[in-house]
Amino acid sequence: MADAAAAAPKEKKAAAGGGAPVKKANANLDTMKPPEFWADRVALFDKLYAEQCAAYAAKSKDIKVTLPDGKAMEAKSWVTTPLDIAKRISNSLGDKVIVAKVNDDTLWDLARPLEADCQLELLDWDYPEARNVFWHSSAHVLGYAIERVYGAILSTGPALEEGGFFYEGDTKRPVTEADYGAVEAAMGELVKQKMPYQRLVLSKENALKMFGYNTFKQRTLGKKVPEGGACTAYKCGNLIDPCRGPHLPDTGRVKAFAVMKNSSSFFQGNADNEVLQRIYGISFPQEKQLKEYKALVEEAAKRDHRTIGKQQELFHFHEVSPGSGFWTPHGAHLQRAD
Repeated sequence: MADAAAAAPKEKKAAAGGGAPVKKANANLDTMKPPEFWADRVALFDKLYAEQCAAYAAKSKDIKVTLPDGKAMEAKSWVTTPLDIAKRISNSLGDKVIVAKVNDDTLWDLARPLEADCQLELLDWDYPEARNVFWHSSAHVLGYAIERVYGAILSTGPALEEGGFFYEGDTKRPVTEADYGAVEAAMGELVKQKMPYQRLVLSKENALKMFGYNTFKQRTLGKKVPEGGACTAYKCGNLIDPCRGPHLPDTGRVKAFAVMKNSSSFFQGNADNEVLQRIYGISFPQEKQLKEYKALVEEAAKRDHRTIGKQQELFHFHEVSPGSGFWTPHGAHLQRAD
C-alpha cells in the first residue's frame, strides 16, 4: 500500500549508502525461518490467480493496439500484454521499458493483458512516471526482505517523490544499521529469482481473508475498500501486498539497490497509533547509476550545513532539546552580524 506515514525523529543513515562491511554480519538467510503466514497467503493467492487467468482466457477477442506513431498492431484482449507489443518492435525495447500508458492517461503493467482497442505508449527510465513505478516495485522487494529477515507485519511501502522508497512495519525489534546487510541480501535473493509481479483483482472478502494475520492491512482495507467492492493485490515471490500498481514485469529488473537509512514511524502517521520501524532504500536499472548516486550523497553530506556548522564551531546540539541547534559565541556573533 502506498500511504505514507509520518516518521518519528530518530533516524539512522548508512554512511556509504548501504555497503559498509560491518553490515554483512547478519546476512546468512539460511538460518532465518520464513514467516508462518507465507504459506497460507501464497496458497490463497495462487488459487484465485489461476481462476482469474482462466476467466481472462475465456473472453479473449481480436483487438487493435495503436502506437504513438499511428501504427496499429493486431492483438488479443486479455492475452496480449504491453511487453508482448514491445518485444514485437524489438527485444532491446522490451528490456528497456518500465511501464505502459494506455489511452494517454492510465499507467499499465507491462505484464498486464490489454482489455480492448487502445492507444499504447511505452515509457522508459527517462519518464518520471516510469521512475516512480520502478521505485514502487523496488519497495515490494524491500517489503519481501523485511518479512524475510524480521518476520515483520508490514504496513505501507510507497515510492518517494524525491526518489527512492521505503517500507515500514512491526519488525518485532528495533532496526539497526547492522541489519542492513541482511536486508540487502534478502532483496538480492528475490531479485536473483526474477519473480514476476502478478496482479490479482480481489473482492473485499477475499482481501480481508488473505491478510487476516495483519492488523495494519485489515484496518486499511476495511476503511478504503467499500462493502461489496474490490481491490488489487500484487505477488512477487512470497511477498503479496494490496496495491494499485502498476509494477515492473519481474524483480530481476531491479539490478542495483541499497538500504540507505532507517527510522521509527507511526502507523498512518498518527502519533496515537503503533510505533513502527521504517527502512529506506534506493534502486536503479544499472549498477553505475547506483554508484553515481552514492557519490552524490557523499558529496552532499560533506556540504551539509549541520556538519559544516559543527566543524566551524558555529553551533552544537544537546540532548536537552534534540533537533535544536544552540549557537556558540562565535556562531551567535555571525548570526547577529547577518
